[in-house]
Amino acid sequence: MGIIPKMPGLTGGGSRSASIYYPSNGTAGETFPLIVYMHGGGTGAAKGYPLQLPTIAAFGFVVIAPETCQALPPTCNALCLFPDPASQGCAEGWGREVLNAVNGAREHPSVHPALGLADFSRLGIAGHSMGGMAAIAAATLAGQAGGYNIKAAVSQHPNLVPKPNVTAPVLFTGGTKDTTGALGWGNQMFASQGISGIKINYVIEGATHLEMMGKHTPTGLPPWQNREDAVVAQFLACHVRGEGCDAIYGESGHEVCTHEWPGKSHTALATCKVDNYPSLNFVV
Repeated sequence: MGIIPKMPGLTGGGSRSASIYYPSNGTAGETFPLIVYMHGGGTGAAKGYPLQLPTIAAFGFVVIAPETCQALPPTCNALCLFPDPASQGCAEGWGREVLNAVNGAREHPSVHPALGLADFSRLGIAGHSMGGMAAIAAATLAGQAGGYNIKAAVSQHPNLVPKPNVTAPVLFTGGTKDTTGALGWGNQMFASQGISGIKINYVIEGATHLEMMGKHTPTGLPPWQNREDAVVAQFLACHVRGEGCDAIYGESGHEVCTHEWPGKSHTALATCKVDNYPSLNFVV
């Protein structure tokens, strides 16, 4: 893990630094797909996701996680084109910041040696809450602009993008005890015709808005473990790296599937629905 003190391209205020995670065991000349991860409002990337971001990197990715003016209170709406945070304009503003991070990394690789390992032809975008909204908005904008080969997007407990238009595979995650409205917004986007490619809606029983931070309803799991990291990383590995898809998509053809966490046999801890994929069973 490293820090980029000033991430080129960011426009939304705040420190404009970025955390960067990357594999340390690659072979000479090996490159890794790039993941840009956008944090949620009031959390910050480095402090908010200390387990999830290195887990993604361990699956063979360079991960950039920018810090924005939404990282710590007082937060801001500097990237919203309109004052209503639920408007399409707000989503577009944060989506552009994700693409700004991609552009800055691609155009200024000297800001960190790990960017020399990044394969910009294979790109994934992800985020939580506000950042989950930003991921869907960025995928929408990238499709309109061209020049970005977004292979997959992950939207964890997201704010709403009213008019998504994404053809790349998308994973939505949510929790049954998330009281922010994110579960409903994720369900709405999953059901939207604007998310037209392969898509998964992964809903975790008892999870709150901060499941990936280890702040979940007790389920017998140790406090440092959550039920999203491996699923998010494996989904990205499947669709961005093209590896390990059997861990995501089974062969039984069921539309609604149940994921039983190791050590919790016969207790359904999460359910998921998969659309637009020929094999519809989710197996981990």
